Amino acid sequence: PEAPEPYGLIDEYVDDLLGIPPEERPSWQRPSWHQTGSSMDVPEMVLQDGSRAPALPAENRALQTPTPYLEGVLNGWAAIDRPVESEVREPAPKRRA
Repeated sequence: PEAPEPYGLIDEYVDDLLGIPPEERPSWQRPSWHQTGSSMDVPEMVLQDGSRAPALPAENRALQTPTPYLEGVLNGWAAIDRPVESEVREPAPKRRA
């Protein structure tokens, strides 16, 4: 038989979800950010051919002008949140049956 895994972050998360009070949980020392975040040191990007490579530093990323279609999509959303600037001067005509 396999030995049980030591209490860890996932166990703590599940205990939080289940509402188990801290005094009923095993005592343990939460790992530091450096220990848990060590795999996040160098982000990777997926290239067009599916291979992976280190991500470009933020200062080397050039802002590319999108195509006219994407320009309208990305910048056109601001028009949705803009308040309506029209005034109703007369009531709408009645419809005939």
